[in-house]
Order: sequence, then C-alpha cells, then structure tokens
Amino acid sequence: MLAAVAVAVALAVPYTSFTPGALWTDTDGQRIKAHSAGLLAHEGRYYWYGADNYTGHDGSNRQINVYSSRDMYNWKNMGAAFVFDCALVNDTKCYCDRPKVIYNPATQTFVMWMKSTPYTAVATAAAPTGPFAFKARFYPNGEPNGDPTAFVDPASPKDAYWIYSRRTTPEAPRLIRIAKMNRDWTGLTGSVASTIDAPLEAPAAFYQKGTYYLWTSHCSGWAPNAAVLHSAPSLRGPWTLQGNPTNNSTSFSSQSTYILPYTRGDGTQRFVYVADRFIPYIHGAESGRYVWLPLHVAEDGAVKVSWHSEWTL
Repeated sequence: MLAAVAVAVALAVPYTSFTPGALWTDTDGQRIKAHSAGLLAHEGRYYWYGADNYTGHDGSNRQINVYSSRDMYNWKNMGAAFVFDCALVNDTKCYCDRPKVIYNPATQTFVMWMKSTPYTAVATAAAPTGPFAFKARFYPNGEPNGDPTAFVDPASPKDAYWIYSRRTTPEAPRLIRIAKMNRDWTGLTGSVASTIDAPLEAPAAFYQKGTYYLWTSHCSGWAPNAAVLHSAPSLRGPWTLQGNPTNNSTSFSSQSTYILPYTRGDGTQRFVYVADRFIPYIHGAESGRYVWLPLHVAEDGAVKVSWHSEWTL
C-alpha cells in the first residue's frame, strides 16, 4: 500500500523540462494519449489535441483527446474533445487523426480539421476543450488526402490554409497542396494557393520574419526518415528546398506533426518541433512517444533542430 502511494506521489511531481522520447504522463500520472498532435495557444493556455491510439491499426482511431497546460511541461487531461460517430457519414468505417484546431475570432468558433483518409473531416466547438460537433467530411479540392495540417497566416490573420499531402492514385503522384479555407474556416474556397511537387507527408508550417516554412517527411509508413524543409516568401510560393534541418537520417527517430511558436519572457519568438516516435511503440499499447525539440531560425533564415536529451524553454 505504501509503495503504491509512493509511486502515485512520484508520478505527481511536476515536470520542469522536456525529455524527448521518454514516457510523458499527465498531471494525474497517466500516460498522455495525444498522438499526431495539433497545438493551440488561447488566452494564456496551451491545448494539445491528438489521436487516442492506433492499437487497432492505422486508420482505426475515432477519438481525439485534449490536454491543457500553462507551461507546456505539465498537461491536464481534459477528456475527449471529439469522438467520430460513423453513422454521421452513413458508414460502418470512419476514423480521425492528426487533428489541428484553429480559432476563428470573426465567428468565435474553434474549428478542428482532421485527417480521415482519403477524406478531410471538420468539426466545430464553442470552447477549446469541446465537445466538437461533426460538420463535414469531404475530398479537399476533389482529391484524396493523406497527412495534413491547418495554418493561420500570421501576416494575414483572417486567412487560414489546409495543407495536405495528396495521396498517390493511378492517375496522379503524391504531392503537397496548400489550399485556402473559406471565411469561416470550415471548408475550402476551391483555390489551390501553391503546390510542392514532391512525394512528401507529415506537413508542419511556421512563419518567421517574412518567410514561410513547411516541414515535411518522406513517406515510409511508421518508420522515421530524413526531414525535408521548404521555404517561400508567400504561401503562393515559389517554394525552395532547404534540405534536412535535423542533419539526421531519421530526424532523431521522429516524424513531424506540428511546429509550435511561443514567446519568451524577453519578447523573442521561439519554436518547438513537435513530433511522434512510433517505432517500436506502434506495436504495443503506447502507440507512440513524443519528441519535442527546440527549433532555431538563424538571422539568415536557416533552420536547425538539434538533439537534446533534456531541455527547457
């Protein structure tokens, strides 16, 4: 009994740093279950959304969980933000993954965009923790999509974009699309802003000093590979290949899912590379672990992510 109490107390000790790839537990001492994450900063808090598990198989998850934090180290489980009821799409099979939540100030609505390959799925809520209500499932621009991300343009905050990997079909190869959302951010305009003509997935976008960056990975299933970064002066392109910012052949055994901007106490902007480590955990109950690392943008625009076994903001 005393041993159990000691374990519970140990688990409740607050984190004061990041330890990439280590088991990460919430404020109740339970394993965080938020894979292929999307992050949202809103009114002094961070919200971490992610898939509950992949223990069935790829494409089996139907629940998106949400966690809340003020410091990015310690996360409180806020429960299920969205649960996909397949009856809503008149199907016996459906799933949701790689959730990205954006807040539309014009409509005062939180909008969750999700991968539901070969579709995109959208849900909305009045609060960041949900519950999110299903709104639509569709082919973006009439195309089957793979991994996606949602991005609000910092240079034009009324504009948001759905950036997705178009899946390979017999008629067309895989590539990356940057597509503009409609005014309420619950659908697309039908206009493709730009295309990166390369077989990539796992997009994560960020912006710094007039330059847009798009981080992606190669396509190798659950296995990690070398990251690929492109940059452009506009979301309309043209996109220039910048190579692998990790200078590591497996991106430190991780796959990108989000780049989180944050502001330090001195007012400077920094970024966190947010990624999953699926191997070997995808074959067990954990599904994956989390690799969060500092992302540095140099004065000349060069991007670098280095390995740290432990680090602080």
